[in-house]
Amino acid sequence: MISEITITKDVETVVVQTDRGSLRGSSKISAVGNKYYSFQGIPYAKPPLGNLRFKSPREPDPWEGVRDVIKEKLSCVQATLILGNIIGSEDCLYLNVYTTQLANGSDSVALKPVMVWIHGGAWQTGSGSPSMYGPDYLLEEGVVVVTINYRLGVIGFLSVNGSDVSGNAGLKDQVAALHWVKANIAQFGGDPDGVTIFGESAGGAAVHYHLLSPLSEGLFQRAISQSGSATNPTAFFDSTHERAFRLGKALGHQTSDSQNLVDFFRSVPINTLVSNQNKGLTEQESERPLAASFIPTTEYPVKGEDVFLPDSPWKLLESGQFKKLPFITGINRDEGIVTVLNLIRNPLSLRKLDNNFERILPLSWGLEVGSEKSKELAAKVKKFYFGDQPVSLRTIYNYTNREGVKHHGEEQPITLEKRLEPSFFSFYVASSTSHIPMIHRGIQCLTRHAFISVSFHSTLRRGCSARVGGGGEFDRPVRQSAVNGASGVVHGDELGYIFYRKGLQDSLDPDSTEMKVLNRMVKMWTNFAKTGDPSEGMDVIWKPVTSKSRNYLSINEDSTLLQDLEKERMAFWDEVLNYFGIQQ
Repeated sequence: MISEITITKDVETVVVQTDRGSLRGSSKISAVGNKYYSFQGIPYAKPPLGNLRFKSPREPDPWEGVRDVIKEKLSCVQATLILGNIIGSEDCLYLNVYTTQLANGSDSVALKPVMVWIHGGAWQTGSGSPSMYGPDYLLEEGVVVVTINYRLGVIGFLSVNGSDVSGNAGLKDQVAALHWVKANIAQFGGDPDGVTIFGESAGGAAVHYHLLSPLSEGLFQRAISQSGSATNPTAFFDSTHERAFRLGKALGHQTSDSQNLVDFFRSVPINTLVSNQNKGLTEQESERPLAASFIPTTEYPVKGEDVFLPDSPWKLLESGQFKKLPFITGINRDEGIVTVLNLIRNPLSLRKLDNNFERILPLSWGLEVGSEKSKELAAKVKKFYFGDQPVSLRTIYNYTNREGVKHHGEEQPITLEKRLEPSFFSFYVASSTSHIPMIHRGIQCLTRHAFISVSFHSTLRRGCSARVGGGGEFDRPVRQSAVNGASGVVHGDELGYIFYRKGLQDSLDPDSTEMKVLNRMVKMWTNFAKTGDPSEGMDVIWKPVTSKSRNYLSINEDSTLLQDLEKERMAFWDEVLNYFGIQQ
């Protein structure tokens, strides 16, 4: 309950009681001019320091008095993607809550739906910072917004068989945050039984993981995955055990004892450990797009530690071991555009790819490089995307659409929207020939079970998202992408249609197409959080995907319900993956 509201020097503060102690937040004015309450830096777990490094999160200690949660906390420790310098802190397990109403100790207050955001960043970077994920637009639609930090990289995903570290600590952090929401969000005006989790890129894959994990049972009621899937090769590796030993060797510690290795890692200064974390990769692995040593993995049983992921995502999906909940998943139209820019700027990469197309195949598919099976699959993929032509600037141009990117000051048509598959991108480049196919095949698993319906959603014109029960695509950027001068709807661009970022939307005319689409997207996402039906009150009916009907919504100024996203491509991947007996 609220114990006090105070106004000092034109700043209104408010105190709310939680199960661990009292919190003092502040009131703010949103980008659209309305008041809301902000609580930044709420601890949802004990700081994972010392012997708790790599371990599952522990409940936070209670505190006496009132704790200020007016300023955001540091992100979880990470290496920046451009310069590689280390930022953040190990003491990072905090969340933020934004709400327009507080319970005020009254049972008569109607609790609002809750939307919990899980940030992306390839499992290595990012945070729940309001500078990236401002809640302003979502709050206007009557929801409570929560954003979280979780451990990243080696700190969040180290897994060593035979030690006291089972793995997936970063995903377990998210579970702990959801438990905090369940226990406390009513005090902030939110409904603990009306929680929607949503995320983008690695955060979208994390959302998918929570649908699969037994630890997340009962903690949320709906889910949205944007440009992310647990079945993507960048989101899962069957065992990172050997990578841990390679990292230890790179840091000068040679051992065959698992617990000794983990104890050594706990003694290494955090900056040293994180700056070297990807030395766990082999040379072959490091050549793969978006390569990272430590990502979600199947766990080893450890006494006293809960298991988040008992099996591979594919096996859990195939066996029907997932939550039958309403679900949206999707991609942007030009996800892969930055991959093409990278190739253009590095002709050597083009030649390497042409000479050894096996490099495009995910390692998680378990194909030995140089084997007949690997070479045959690579040849089939190359022929489908490039015909009988070599991979070159000329053939890339032949397989582009009319969209362009700026390269050396000139507009050039190099969007491989129809050829190179959508990629994950977050201030760096990575490609995946399997992202859409894996979403497609995952939805096939979902619709195989009668308890669910799935829908595809398309962010602004040719992407796909699914509501379990749906799907769609996104086609219009709020801005020209700041990433390498790319023009188009690239990876992450849909975030500008959901979250407020100072300086990004401020100059847009309220009657502009961009703002109209922003309002449409926010309305659909919050509709879904409220009722499970994103199209309620809209001028288009977003029908769920079923085993017989592959519906998806193309989201733009005039959203359109379509069917069979990239039908030819999906048929190709179904045939190829079935032929080679590959699930992931």
